Amino acid sequence: MNKNIEKLRKKADFNKFVKFDTDKVRYELLDPLLLQGIAEVLTFGAKKYSDHNWIKCNSVMRYFGAIMRHLWAWARGEDLDPETNIHHLYHAGCCLMFMIGLVMRNKESDDRVLVDKDISEINLKQPNPDPYDK
Repeated sequence: MNKNIEKLRKKADFNKFVKFDTDKVRYELLDPLLLQGIAEVLTFGAKKYSDHNWIKCNSVMRYFGAIMRHLWAWARGEDLDPETNIHHLYHAGCCLMFMIGLVMRNKESDDRVLVDKDISEINLKQPNPDPYDK
């Protein structure tokens, strides 16, 4: 048995409830609204395609594109996805879950195009100024 638990047991008042779970993951902190919304998106997707179809994708950037489309639709003022009638932010959360799932399970699905320069090193000025701009 863990020596820290032994020390805690010696100090514990056995007339009170004690549970040694302070170092465990606290799933109770997850937002039920977020989980419900993502589950609704997943349910729609399972009916349209199949259960866990998303994991067959070998391109994380496809989901990056999807998450950006949902976020931009929401940013433009469109709350609900027209196909599913589910909030765009739930779709974005679902896409993020897909991206994390793919990258953590299969590094080969990470198909980002990486720039080999720091953004501060890139000259963002136009190389040829407009000749009519005088």
